[in-house]
Parts: sequence; C-alpha cells; structure tokens
Amino acid sequence: LLEICTKLTDGSTKKEILEDARREGEAGKRVLGIAFKKIEKDSVTVNDEKGLSFLGYFVFEDSLKKSTIEAVSIAKKLGVKVKVITGDSKEVAGYVAQKIKLITKNDTKIPRRKKGSHKGDNGLVLAVGGSEDFAGAIALAGLAALRSGCDLVKIIAPEKVAWAINSYSPDLITMKLKCNHFKLNHYDVIKKSMENFDVLLVGNGTGLHPQTKKFCKKAKKEIKKLKVIDADAIKSISIGDCENSIITPHSKELEYFLTNSKISKSIINKIS
Repeated sequence: LLEICTKLTDGSTKKEILEDARREGEAGKRVLGIAFKKIEKDSVTVNDEKGLSFLGYFVFEDSLKKSTIEAVSIAKKLGVKVKVITGDSKEVAGYVAQKIKLITKNDTKIPRRKKGSHKGDNGLVLAVGGSEDFAGAIALAGLAALRSGCDLVKIIAPEKVAWAINSYSPDLITMKLKCNHFKLNHYDVIKKSMENFDVLLVGNGTGLHPQTKKFCKKAKKEIKKLKVIDADAIKSISIGDCENSIITPHSKELEYFLTNSKISKSIINKIS
C-alpha cells in the first residue's frame, strides 16, 4: 500500500511505518493499512490506484484455537510433517509456527538470495488446477507462490481458465488444455512438464469430477518431486498418498483426508 502513496498524513516516514508493522507482526498481529484519494468521476480503474494519502493502519489479532496445538501434535504422531503455508507476513507466520511448537525463534530467519543468482536458481513451480466452474483459485495460488519467493510459476489449466489467468496477471505463464476439467489422460502432460520444475502444486479449483479425482490421485502417487496438495485434491487422498508432499487443508478438507486415512472418528472430532 505504501508504494502507491505519495503523502503520509500522520507525519511518519515509510521506514517508521514498516518497522512498526514488523514489530506488530512479530507479536502475532496483522496490520491493515488505510489510504484514500478523492476521485470525482463515476468509475474507477486500477490506474487510479496511485497518488494516495496514507491515513494509518488497524492492528488486529486472530487468536489460535485451543485445539490447534493438540491437532498438530496428533498429526506429528501420525507421521505427517506439518508445514505452514500462508499469505500472512513472515513475522505473523513465524509467530504462529512458534505458538504451535513447529519451530523456535531461531528458525524464523529467511535465507538471503545470492546476488549473482539467475531465474531458476530459487525455485520453479508448476501449478495444476482450475475447471469450468472455478477459475480464480489457481491464479491466486500461483501469485502466492511468486510472493513467497520462487522465481517462476507456470499454470496448466483448462483453456478458458488459462486465458482468464492471462488477462488477470502478466506474471503467470500458462499452458492451455482443450477441456473443461482435468482427465486421466492429462497426466502425461503433467509428468513431461515436471521434468523442468522443482515443485508441483495441484488441486486448486480442479473440482470433483470422477475423472479429475483419478487424475489427481495418479499425479500425487506417480510424481516423486516435491508436491503441495491443496483444496479439491486433498479430498481424494490418504496419508499413504502423501510421500514428499505438503498438504494444506482447511478443517473440512482435513476431515476428508483423515477419513480417507481411516483415522477414528473420535480423533477427527477432536481436530475438527
């Protein structure tokens, strides 16, 4: 937000505001900036989002559920390596990870990139997702991957979804499949493409068509490189399908996953 502001109304400098936000984040609090600009016309475009006046920011906390630490402990006992993937700042993410006992404070430092590094040296992600009904999720996932620091994201999606993604962001490369949803015969395309990528992200917006579920299950089982399994893809797998994988479920997706893994209902109820 500060990048599109030309005036700071509270007298602070940008450096001071960013430092305040960092301190709040390290205390586990989210920071939401507020800025304004007077526009005297009926419609607004993205080109109007510049030259704003920064007013200040809200600070708020989304407290952890009491059951979260217990859920993480149970997952570890089941052999699941728990990771945190989030759109929050690294400070907030580090605070949460410490609170649920995933890491210590000394683990929260992000390594610096080498000054002489080139595109591809810091990670290439192949994102597979989207369907006729769900076009947005895979685009947001791809942008989140770029924001996390990887060098390049390529999205493989049904043709109409891929064109929508191209119009949404110039930062995302797409491969367009002539279909409305993924089918089992698309696996060979993914397998071939993964020869040039480090990580496979699969599941965002794929939907639950029977052919799509078969495709997702085969991709997760056969591709041996690092994988992030999200959204609809989680609903068709069990713990035994998660080799070399990070899964990112919300509570209902976690319930599907644990049920598929034949975890007792009593444990599932504690977690969800």
